[in-house]
Amino acid sequence: MAENRSNTFAAKLAEQREAAGLSQYALARKSGLTKQAVSRLELGTRSPSWETVQLLARALGVSCEEFTDPGLALPEPPPARPPGRPRKAAAAAQDGPAGGKGAAGVSGKKGAARGRGRKGKS
Repeated sequence: MAENRSNTFAAKLAEQREAAGLSQYALARKSGLTKQAVSRLELGTRSPSWETVQLLARALGVSCEEFTDPGLALPEPPPARPPGRPRKAAAAAQDGPAGGKGAAGVSGKKGAARGRGRKGKS
């Protein structure tokens, strides 16, 4: 498990802090964090915000890239879709307006919904 921990933010923070010759308390004072916050970050019980990563990197005199995981890979992009609107299916084009889904069927439903059926006009 120690090998897997070497790529974590917690391990890298502890490594960078020790390389700078700072205690957790000294790093906390220098970065504006509490000693407990630094301790929790090094234990891995808390995940840092982007602002915290930047503060720690500045206090340690290193780039934020020092905390990156080299094994982290971007996900595969989704397959490219053709531009424009998709074409209608061949079966739907053969049905046409007589299939009940055309303009006449829609307007008939609107009239019925408003209460304007044939009975009211007689």
